[in-house]
Amino acid sequence: MQNTNKPIIRYRLLREAHEEILAQDPNSGISRNYLRKIFLAEVVPTIRVGNRRLVNFDALLDFLNNGGVAEQEQAIETGKIRRVG
Repeated sequence: MQNTNKPIIRYRLLREAHEEILAQDPNSGISRNYLRKIFLAEVVPTIRVGNRRLVNFDALLDFLNNGGVAEQEQAIETGKIRRVG
């Protein structure tokens, strides 16, 4: 097996990702519910392990740092009434 010296991808659970964000910025306004919406909209890479969903933490930080908030809000359609029937 070759050693390519690739960095290890940091995958985190929702709770762990939220705790790390708060550790880096204690006054952050990012809530667990907001992260949950990002995960479910799949705007950042996630993997499922059993019943759990792990997020690529570095991709999540890039998403949040690069103005991904506006893109995410467009990707998640909340507050809309959808036709039933």
